[in-house]
Amino acid sequence: MHSCEAGERRVKHRRMMPGRLVRALLLVLLPVLAFLVLTFFAASPYVLERLLVSYMQEQGIQEPHLRVDSISHRGILVSEIRGRNLNLQIDRVSVRADWSSLLQGKVREITVTGLNWEVGYCRDGLDLGLPFAGNKRTGEVQVPVLPFEKLEIESSSVLLQHAGLGWRVPLSGVLTAQSPGSILADFETRLLGTVLHLQGEADLEAGTATVSADSDWPRQEGDGFPDRQVPVRAGLSLNWAGGLEDPGRGEVDFFAHLGGRQHSIAGKDFGFHKAGVQVQGAFEPGFSLERLQGDVFLENANFSRFMFSSINMLVQDEGILVLQADLEKPGKIKLDISGSHEDIFTLWSGDAVWSGQWDARLKGVVVPELAELLFPEEVQVKEVFPVDFSGRLEAEVSQEECGLNWRASLDSARAGAGPLRVQLPQQHADVRGVFLETFPRVSMRPGMTSVTLGRESRVGFASASLDHDGEVFEIPGLAAGGGDGWLSLELAQDSPPRMLLDAVLHKELDLLVSSVARVSFAAGGVQADLEISHGQPRGLVRVSLDRGVAKIADLDLELADISLDVPVSWHNPEHDRGRWSIGGIAYAGKELPGAAGTAAFMDNSLQAGGTWEFAPNAVLNLEVDLNASEQGLQGQAIAGTDWFELPSREYLEKFVPESGDIEFQGLARLNAKAYISSTGIEPYLEVELDDVDVASRDIGLEIRGLSGMLALDDLDPLQTARDQESFLHIHELQAGIISARDGLTSFRIRGNKVMLDKSSWTLQPQGRVSVYSSRWDTKAGEGLLDLYFEDVDLLEYVGRVSEGRIKGSGLFYGHVHVGLDARGISLGDGYVYSLPGTGRLGIKDQDLMDALLMYVRESLAGQEYLALLMDRLEEALRDFEYDFFTLNLVPSMDDVGARIEIRGEGVHGDPPQRVGSLVLNVSGVEETLNHALDLGITGEEAVMRALDEWLDF
Repeated sequence: MHSCEAGERRVKHRRMMPGRLVRALLLVLLPVLAFLVLTFFAASPYVLERLLVSYMQEQGIQEPHLRVDSISHRGILVSEIRGRNLNLQIDRVSVRADWSSLLQGKVREITVTGLNWEVGYCRDGLDLGLPFAGNKRTGEVQVPVLPFEKLEIESSSVLLQHAGLGWRVPLSGVLTAQSPGSILADFETRLLGTVLHLQGEADLEAGTATVSADSDWPRQEGDGFPDRQVPVRAGLSLNWAGGLEDPGRGEVDFFAHLGGRQHSIAGKDFGFHKAGVQVQGAFEPGFSLERLQGDVFLENANFSRFMFSSINMLVQDEGILVLQADLEKPGKIKLDISGSHEDIFTLWSGDAVWSGQWDARLKGVVVPELAELLFPEEVQVKEVFPVDFSGRLEAEVSQEECGLNWRASLDSARAGAGPLRVQLPQQHADVRGVFLETFPRVSMRPGMTSVTLGRESRVGFASASLDHDGEVFEIPGLAAGGGDGWLSLELAQDSPPRMLLDAVLHKELDLLVSSVARVSFAAGGVQADLEISHGQPRGLVRVSLDRGVAKIADLDLELADISLDVPVSWHNPEHDRGRWSIGGIAYAGKELPGAAGTAAFMDNSLQAGGTWEFAPNAVLNLEVDLNASEQGLQGQAIAGTDWFELPSREYLEKFVPESGDIEFQGLARLNAKAYISSTGIEPYLEVELDDVDVASRDIGLEIRGLSGMLALDDLDPLQTARDQESFLHIHELQAGIISARDGLTSFRIRGNKVMLDKSSWTLQPQGRVSVYSSRWDTKAGEGLLDLYFEDVDLLEYVGRVSEGRIKGSGLFYGHVHVGLDARGISLGDGYVYSLPGTGRLGIKDQDLMDALLMYVRESLAGQEYLALLMDRLEEALRDFEYDFFTLNLVPSMDDVGARIEIRGEGVHGDPPQRVGSLVLNVSGVEETLNHALDLGITGEEAVMRALDEWLDF
């Protein structure tokens, strides 16, 4: 028995019972009783049994059966009364009689025990399940004489059936004959745990009857359910009046009110201040339903954290459905549903189609407490926001062989929510001003639910921010919509949910990364065909963005006309890549060509590639392969070129105006890699040069045959690779007074430190210079060189520096510590020795000669012999051949001095003047050197002051 459905109909079935029950019992029992009286003493149980079976057959009962257990002067006992087409069975009938009653043609008492009667109900009325129903009678009804004084029914029940559902109602009571044509009935049954009293009166001569049923429980104030002490008030009233020829008309009225209670259901608190139900109905002649109405209400109801001020539902068998619910906490939301529908009993009437239409409206505000129950745990709503929904629901249901077939749809709907603020703590995201304005259409049928959004639907937000490892991404705002049905959701039986999306941007997409970079797109859209299986997506999403611009203020870089058409797929056999392109690049106000390539996101991985011709005939190839997993982002990015010609001076000058007239000719190649893992990014960059010529007339520089390699494995701070040597090789170098060839320099970079591990040069016309273990601090702008030279003609370079005032030639070797900073060159300890052999030195400038010999002349003035020696010394210094030359650098507190010792003789003279040892002490060597190298430190006066102390005997 299906108690819920039976409960909806039990009142009306019970209301139709009394009149028909009396009539049916009379039709069945009166003929039986008549035969019993006539044959009481004349027939044996067997004979009586045959007579009764024959009578039942005459009444149309198929395969009748009964058993006469005994016949005595005190009565007759009959049992097991039944028939194949008789929905009524009796376990036992006991007839008691005495002589006085028999002489009157009736018995004193009949007792029926174990009466079980199956009564069916449909829209057209009752089906008593009797082969001799009243609609088959012909002719005038003869009112019989009641052959009993009292008819008692015990331990019996009536099974009320409707559409395959059954509800068994216990029944017991007494029929009393008042006169030959009048009877009184007094019966009891049970309803909802309380006793239901049924009383009736029938006038058989007039063919009329009235029946009433009443129950008012509890009878005394304060009564409750015995086991729970729940305050309750209930009442039932049934009234029926009719006759054998007029089935009559009936009414039912039932109510139940329950006082405030608190319970726990599935671990959730549930309670209410007051609850009630009321059912009213009326039946037309023939016990067919005329009207039925049910009303249920709850006052101040609570379930878990929900508090409703009221919930009311009104249902009529046809025409009206009203549901109202007012949520008070959390939030304040009102729900109204009302509409019309056909008779609900049509559902069980065969092939008829039941349909209905209802208008729904939901409006109110959602508070963060309520949002916690509506959104996933990882989504937090921080502010109150309004919601508003309205729409029309239509439904059709029909009964078919395989069961109920139905369809439902939601049309003319509008749903709006927001603005609201949403935070995603796990993603460190904050989305503000989220809004939803949609016009959904919902279609439902067995095994399939489909939801689509109408053309005017829009969703979006006012602004958003995302904090990723300290970098803050800002999205000022976004709004999206589309054509008719631009978003749809399909929920099919035995299939994963499917979402179809074809949205376009209704507002410019603007991204801000801190205050450094901004990216915006004027137009775009998203297309998707996704299935969600076991919480994992399957399908394809295509993101299209057009007319984009990216600006990076710190680099003075701007990317224009950016376009993206990139697929994002999960478990999708289609692996075609999408396209991306950058129309133009501006760097420091200079225009560069754009770039283009392909890209795709597949199963949480990014695969992209492209090309960029950043200079004429210089094409950079890009490849990216990244994978996102629980361990983080992993993969690599590769960029490289083939050998390409270095750009022309005009092209380089656009981006580096300081390059002046420097020209480059030769080949270069780039190779870059970045390995990405959960621990960070490991970059690698190679820059190769081959057979490069560099020339500049302004700075007097000319390089031929430059080749080399710069390999970096860290960019912040800058660091050369540990397993790849970085070096420069120069075939020929001409820089001012220096000519060199076969220069090879190996170096390392560690942040702002540049270390020359070794640098070796062959000077022209001869000699070699080497630098070892030297350092340069690019941040401080200073460095130290450990300089060695061998077989170098230093006097040749001195002559070039002095612009011909000193001439000479001689080979030297030495070691000097040289410092470099913003002030110029500084000198440390060092020595210079001439190689074994002779060299020549000549002072050709008279002013320089006078300065050197001024003190000597003053000391020798007035002495004829010494004055002659002075003249011979001066003549020797004009062209001097030395066989010993040393120079030692001596640092002091203020400057660096030099001690020079020369031995040899003049080339000219008769005889040439011999100098045993000429010692010159020179101060201000750094000042003189910086002036000579044109570093702007001193003038010619500094040179003259230094020469003042050259000569010391």
